[in-house]
Amino acid sequence: MMPSQIKLLLASGVIFVTSCGGEEGKINPLKAPHLVLTNVLLNPMENLPNQFNQTLSSEGLSPLLKVNLDSENDYHDVKLSYAGHPLCEYDLRASPNEANGGHYLQGRYLPKDLLIPDPKIPDLTSARSQLLNYLSQNDWVMEKELSEPKPCYVVRDQELQGAYQLSFLMDNLPHLALVGESEVFLLEKRYLHVEGTSVVYERNALDTKTVEVTLKELDGVGFLEGPYLKTAYQSGTNYSKAFSNTLKFDYSDEPTSTEFRETMVYTHAQLTRDWVTSLEYPLLQSQLLLFAAGSGIYNNAVYLFGENGTPPMIVIGEADGFIFNELALDADVVSHEYGHHVIYRRIKGINQSPETTMIHEGLADFLTFARTGDACLAESVCPKSSAACQVRGKCLRTADNELTMSEYDALQQPHLRGQILSGFLWDLKDQGMALSDIAKITLNALEGMPSAALVVDFAIQILAADYRLNNGAHCPAILSGLETRQLNKNVEIELDCTKLAELDELSKEDTTTEKTATKNNVRRRETSSNDGCGVIGTQNQPLAPLMWLVLVAFVPLALPKRKS
Repeated sequence: MMPSQIKLLLASGVIFVTSCGGEEGKINPLKAPHLVLTNVLLNPMENLPNQFNQTLSSEGLSPLLKVNLDSENDYHDVKLSYAGHPLCEYDLRASPNEANGGHYLQGRYLPKDLLIPDPKIPDLTSARSQLLNYLSQNDWVMEKELSEPKPCYVVRDQELQGAYQLSFLMDNLPHLALVGESEVFLLEKRYLHVEGTSVVYERNALDTKTVEVTLKELDGVGFLEGPYLKTAYQSGTNYSKAFSNTLKFDYSDEPTSTEFRETMVYTHAQLTRDWVTSLEYPLLQSQLLLFAAGSGIYNNAVYLFGENGTPPMIVIGEADGFIFNELALDADVVSHEYGHHVIYRRIKGINQSPETTMIHEGLADFLTFARTGDACLAESVCPKSSAACQVRGKCLRTADNELTMSEYDALQQPHLRGQILSGFLWDLKDQGMALSDIAKITLNALEGMPSAALVVDFAIQILAADYRLNNGAHCPAILSGLETRQLNKNVEIELDCTKLAELDELSKEDTTTEKTATKNNVRRRETSSNDGCGVIGTQNQPLAPLMWLVLVAFVPLALPKRKS
């Protein structure tokens, strides 16, 4: 039978094929994504009346493609078949149209100009052989078939072709293939997100042992990728990505390898995300890219917000061993940068005031301290000879401090100023508050802050958040801490534990910096547009220009290569 160009018509439960094209007034589902059908059209007919057959024949119509209906409560799954076998990729759904008593037909329609060259189902042995050869060429192995192969038809190149549907296990996960006699038409996974494992340092490279961590929501393709996190390298680099067919990422025998660094960064980003999620805080749903090596950044780590369609990124730079030790091998570095990702959901206006950047840095530090229960940030990255760490040879920054806002100007950098906030929050645990509860209050306070929040906004919202969550149970401790650190000295409204309901209502009036300043009569510091943030990238740098927040407030001159 020679191929013929056809159009499709739907009538009385049968799709008919015409060689002369659809006529005006005929129903053509291919031209209507929401085709309205009448109930009559959904009544399948076992045998067409002779007179109707004669009419069809005179118009060049023949019932080659048939419709089967699986109906329940006036909803109908419309399944197409040819020569007794289903079209395995073309199912339609008919749902009631209350307006006229008919139905809407929706789904994936067949091509407008389909060719049916009398296709045949392939030989099963040949189809199996074709699939096994394809898997072998890609270093994949079929472990076992899961069900009996099913014959069906696929549409490729506008033409109906015979195939077998094969379900099987590969890497102990279900897959499905559509295979013809000489071609694999489709290979797809038959699962959503799966779990894997990684072996990493629990905290940092100072640990004497590694731990195994369950990786959640991997997409199963063998890389460190999921719906919310994905590792990446800059194009043009020669680093090997971590890969495992079994989703078991263990490079602990090679702790200096880029694969181990990549696994550390992904694992601790996920653990930080899991912890924040456990506090019932809504997170950004966009995928965050993680760069563990090859970024062109040295002795620093950055969070890039993502603008104009560019995804947000955490970039962990190389270390020279003199200013910093390996940054990617310390979980606190990843946790701090992920903290910026959490905070950026609310506080985006970091260019509008140095206080806004101070809040970003202080809260990103504190979230790490609260998660680990340790007031020392990134202890493994500090060589004893380096002056870059606030506690020489031990802590990049610390919440174990007595800094106050009277030292704001002397501290100069937002990272150092942020220690005033992290120290204030850390001290609350000495008043009987659990670190997880302090973190919940902090995250709730974020929700009430304007995009370019200042310290006065933080002071108001931390009290309002405790009122919202705990009916103000911790107000005396919080207010005392604010006074000790002088975080309330620029607030010209009364902060009173007996008036928290009024404070909460006041804090809800506006979430924009300018209007809050007017309505709440709050005096604000003079702002600057260049403190603690900047633009990364020039024409000869690997990362595109994006707004960024850094781990430290400077990027020291880099050595040309990593310390071996």
